[in-house]
Amino acid sequence: MAGIFPCPLPVLDVKLEKYHLETTVARISVLSLMNTISSRKVTVEFFQAEPVSDVIKETSYKICFVDEAGAAISNENIYVADSRELETNKRFFRLQFMLKNQPYDTGKQYYLTITNVDSGMEIARRPMKIDIAIDDDLGIF
Repeated sequence: MAGIFPCPLPVLDVKLEKYHLETTVARISVLSLMNTISSRKVTVEFFQAEPVSDVIKETSYKICFVDEAGAAISNENIYVADSRELETNKRFFRLQFMLKNQPYDTGKQYYLTITNVDSGMEIARRPMKIDIAIDDDLGIF
């Protein structure tokens, strides 16, 4: 078999990457459309945007009202976003806040804030006006 040269074999360079999923935390958002608060007792509706899963991790949020300087003017609610409900309508929730018994200036801005407890990062700051004509906790109607 003289004169026969072996054929070169093709070489394939194959790189495989392992399956990679980026994880994130469950997000929440404010649904209530109020811009002005007229009572010291305030109920706010929220929504957990997606269910907790392998890629969406539960997380905790601190939610409260603050003044322009960032000082808390209400109780703080801690909400754990841990719902695994696939149905959207089952991921709504309400929290109640009680504003401090103090005078509020209608010319100043106040805020509803949502802070990620683990990272300390503020994820939402919603401006509000406070105009409480009659303090309903004093028995005056």
